[in-house]
Amino acid sequence: MATTCHHAMPLRDCNVLIRTLARRGSFSRVMAVYYDLRARGLAADSYTYPFVLRAIGTMKLSVEGRKVHAAAVKTGFRWDAYTACSLMEMYTMLGRADSARRVFDEMPQRFLVLWNMMMRCYIRCGRFTAAVALAVQMESGGATPDRVTLVTAVTACSRAGDLNLGRRIHSYMDGVFGFSLPVANALLDMYTKNGYLEEAVKMFEQMPERNIISWTILVSGYGIAGQLDKARVFFYQCTQKDLILWTSMINACVQHGSFEEALILFRDMQLQRVEPDKFTVVTLLTCCANIGALDQGEWIHQYAESRNMKIDAVLGTALIEMYSKCGHVDKSLQIFGRMQGKDAAAWTAIICGLATNGQASKALELFEEMQRSKTKPDGITFIGVLSACCHGGLVDEGQRYFQAMKEVYHIEPRIEHYSCLVNLLGHAGLLYEAEKLITDMPVNNDTMPLFGALLTACKANGNVEMSEWLTKRIAKEDCSPNPDVNVLMSNVYATASRWEEAIRVRSKMTNPAVKKTAGCSMIEIRTTGKLDGKLEREFESEADILDNVRHNNIIRLLCCLSGAEAKLLVYDYMDNESLDKWLHDDALAAGGHPMAARARSARRQRLDWPTRLKVVVGAAPGLCYMHHECVPPIVHRDVKTSNILLDSEFQAKVADFGLARMLAQAEAPETMSVVAGSFGYMAPVDFISSHFLSVRFWPLQIARTGLLSKLRFHFFWINLKLGFLGERRVG
Repeated sequence: MATTCHHAMPLRDCNVLIRTLARRGSFSRVMAVYYDLRARGLAADSYTYPFVLRAIGTMKLSVEGRKVHAAAVKTGFRWDAYTACSLMEMYTMLGRADSARRVFDEMPQRFLVLWNMMMRCYIRCGRFTAAVALAVQMESGGATPDRVTLVTAVTACSRAGDLNLGRRIHSYMDGVFGFSLPVANALLDMYTKNGYLEEAVKMFEQMPERNIISWTILVSGYGIAGQLDKARVFFYQCTQKDLILWTSMINACVQHGSFEEALILFRDMQLQRVEPDKFTVVTLLTCCANIGALDQGEWIHQYAESRNMKIDAVLGTALIEMYSKCGHVDKSLQIFGRMQGKDAAAWTAIICGLATNGQASKALELFEEMQRSKTKPDGITFIGVLSACCHGGLVDEGQRYFQAMKEVYHIEPRIEHYSCLVNLLGHAGLLYEAEKLITDMPVNNDTMPLFGALLTACKANGNVEMSEWLTKRIAKEDCSPNPDVNVLMSNVYATASRWEEAIRVRSKMTNPAVKKTAGCSMIEIRTTGKLDGKLEREFESEADILDNVRHNNIIRLLCCLSGAEAKLLVYDYMDNESLDKWLHDDALAAGGHPMAARARSARRQRLDWPTRLKVVVGAAPGLCYMHHECVPPIVHRDVKTSNILLDSEFQAKVADFGLARMLAQAEAPETMSVVAGSFGYMAPVDFISSHFLSVRFWPLQIARTGLLSKLRFHFFWINLKLGFLGERRVG
């Protein structure tokens, strides 16, 4: 109602209205009141300009900003400190640091607030070196800084990598102000961002008080440096973890390949009732994309939608990459079609995803659409485009896009672009054109990978002469022996049935310096002697079950060998053996030998509480998969710590299915007289179907389905307790 009556308001009341509207975020109405004020011949004052200039900066009205600036000069308010600060802030929001600097330089008296504002302007515009230079100018000019100045200056030093000035500020702060928490955190951030982690830890230990920001800075610093062990130490030492700290630790794990740990941390975060935000979700989607965890990625997608997270360019790009890397490019296209405000990263993600999944024509179609939308592609976009051409065998299109990248978009080709084009030409049989492309490359590029790609193409095309020339060229440029080249050349001769030359090349590799590193893998073999009838059935049961089960938390059976005298089951090798070896290894404790005690202590230290939780939580999906998702369901009747195997990353794998039982969909309940499995544990389905239950507790048969689910939870809790606390079974 007030905004419709401002036509008759005096200047003072208009200023009150403008201030109220600006605080509510109604910036278009702020401008409407200002225009009416000017139309009535009223001159704005120092109470008007700050809010009008903030509205202009928020709405990115560059032309209007220059007009209001001119009006402030005309009315004499250009020298007013508040108006000058507002002008500098507006130009900062518009990304025009030079215009803000002109306002600063024109001020006859530079108050401390102007110095602080100008430094913040440079930092927000990415001009970190200029911000440091301004801090030096302020120091030499004799201006006395306050805590805000020091925080801003330290932030500039951190971003610009100027540790000399940063250390001077550290000494100055220590002598004049003492350790103020905001300034101390800024210094901590400066040391960690520039890799001085030991100094950061010393600073951290000297701080009289710390907050969650202090812990987050250290965790992020060690995470960026790839020192995950130390990042974990500070992460778990912090008792009050917030969303940013959780996200920092998860991101550190993702950036350095600890993807399973990142997902476990996310589960822990949910248990602590910490709600993830968009940035946490994006990090988790990146994790799922790297390990091809489609189920987890879909769940995270559903979680984001249930929390009404807007699928903007950032979240949408992460979803596109996740679905594309998991092979569901159709889902990526659906998300891309629903996205609003597609940026270059989103276009690049969908083009690269389509190219990777072999949909070359669709990828190029979207690239043409990207060009029509006036979105400028970057170098990564062209890697996707050239990869699409390579997958589709589109030689002319690939060469045309390669030229357009250089001549139209002025993007200097990198080794990845040349590699795509060499592969395209080579697989099309245009070997000499590919060779000319390599020789015409700028001299500062490493051509060795390209010659290797061309040699592979020569093998596919059976061109022995060029292969021999390439081998000599590679040997001339690469002084060290290259076993991969010898293997390729030997295969070229073998493909051409020139066996003598193939043997000659292979014989060169008898020299240890030229020997190719042999690939190897480890397996675990379970062997038994001759079995009686019952054990024979258990052996066959385990082989049948594992042959039909595929899950990350169930041991993988590689093969089964059955003979009259012996039987073998070959599994994946588990580096960390079984869980019971870590919880109560009696062999280590036997005799009380000091070395044995130290070994057991070392094992206990490695199996800390986060690792134990990872193990027991990891075993749950395997059991859940068998009970609920397998067709027919499989009941593991012998769950115990010795049947939980651990890989090198302490990922749990359920094993030993000799006593497991497959349930047909319409199988009638059985009567069981003898409990099968471990002492102290009975599988829920056996308990439900037992003679004991059916005779003495027959009323419970009515609710057998509900009771079964409760018993499953109860029995899993028993095993979780055994695994988590390391307790032994009674008896």
